[in-house]
Amino acid sequence: MIPAAMRAVILREYQAGLDHLSVDDFPIPQPGDHDVIVKMTSAPVHPSDLAFIQGRYGFRRALPTVPGFEGSGVILAVGAQANQTLIGQRVACLATRADGTWAQYLCTGEQDVIPLPNSISDDLAAALLVNPLSAWAMVDLARASGAKAIVQTAAAGALGKMIMRLCQRWGIETINIIRREAQISELEQSGARYILNSSEPTFDKHLRELCVTLGAHIAFDAVGGSLSASVLRALPNGSTLIIYGGLDGQPAQFTVDQFIFRAKQVRGFWLSHWMRDVSSETRAEALMDILANSEDFTSPIAGRYPLEQAPQALQTYESSMTAGKVLLIP
Repeated sequence: MIPAAMRAVILREYQAGLDHLSVDDFPIPQPGDHDVIVKMTSAPVHPSDLAFIQGRYGFRRALPTVPGFEGSGVILAVGAQANQTLIGQRVACLATRADGTWAQYLCTGEQDVIPLPNSISDDLAAALLVNPLSAWAMVDLARASGAKAIVQTAAAGALGKMIMRLCQRWGIETINIIRREAQISELEQSGARYILNSSEPTFDKHLRELCVTLGAHIAFDAVGGSLSASVLRALPNGSTLIIYGGLDGQPAQFTVDQFIFRAKQVRGFWLSHWMRDVSSETRAEALMDILANSEDFTSPIAGRYPLEQAPQALQTYESSMTAGKVLLIP
């Protein structure tokens, strides 16, 4: 029996900071014909979640709304035309309807849930889609371009480590950019061979030399700001910088010579567009790879917080995003 209301993190206004979130009762939507109702067991906090609640993401939902882009849970009910055999299955899920996963229940499309093998825990499943699919998609872009090496910023973050591990498996070298000296040993333990600290005075010179030596013509940037321009300058002529985040919070500014005389390109990557544009066969290949090699796509857990403590959980995550995933437990 599904109740009429649930406890949820509620966003009533898009604005900077985190103080405008509350935990309160919220109605549970009725599933459409091809929807499912998931009883949530775990939901992560991502940088994209913070951008969404601050109004800096690629879309806004009608308010009030429940944030959270993904999670894990058990399917309790399905719509009239949905697959009835899904009821009772443990799943990883994406929030594709009016509200998100930071709640006791989620209504989403039946095509947006992935049944889970017993070998994958609820905590691992909670973050099994957004970051892993993004990592797989971007490294697949590099592989399709024939890249021998890539450059990546925010290499010490959860997504950066996934990119590095996938590149290792697919035979692509990585030049890993971090911002704090303390992050170097952690990446070295994960097998990284080339690590550069962007705060060092010799950073630009060493990055340029490594790009030439390793033949890196593609870079993935999650930071933005002045670092984006530094990475673009260091790349050889004809290279491409792909920006998928803006952790710096500042605009990226480039000099026109990089485009006119150096034939370089800057483009964006958004998982929503990739999911829309690639074939169903490619999506299936990515999901099968992620499920079969889940150890490549794991993230350390920095903390598990009851849903009622969501404001504290978000503050913890925002203060140290590279420490590991923060999970909300309904």
